[in-house]
Amino acid sequence: MSVTLYTKYFVENIQKAGERLSAGTLTSYEEFATTSHETDMNINGHRLRMKYELRMDVATSALVALPVPTAKVTVTYSAYDQGNDQWYHPNAMKASELGITITAATLDDQINQAIDGFRLVIDAVPMPDIDFDFWVQVTKAMKKFDNIMAAAARDNSDLTTLIK
Repeated sequence: MSVTLYTKYFVENIQKAGERLSAGTLTSYEEFATTSHETDMNINGHRLRMKYELRMDVATSALVALPVPTAKVTVTYSAYDQGNDQWYHPNAMKASELGITITAATLDDQINQAIDGFRLVIDAVPMPDIDFDFWVQVTKAMKKFDNIMAAAARDNSDLTTLIK
């Protein structure tokens, strides 16, 4: 699957963080940058979403330079009931993280390595298949309906009779 990633600001922010770190002017929350990609789908009014987020750090939160920048991808799989319009409050959610190994020598090459790893994770971790065939569910419901009707007739046989 070919994915178009918009990484311009991610690259610019990491490059600026590297420059500020070298100059000693890096401030809190500038030691990292993120970029993301999302895929979503709708099954009978229920929304499913896969969100992939790349984070690359050039320093610790105490603004101490890392010997080699770190990069990780957080993948979040979310499900939303019909009518749930709040993207930040899914009805079900699962998240996991994968680290990206950075071995390049220059910051530009390290950024490219992180983006390549991000693209690899997006390709390697697709949205899980969901078996939801409406007519299979209807067939199961019809059988349940028959059982409910038979039980109602049986449990109330002094007042009811199942005709059909």
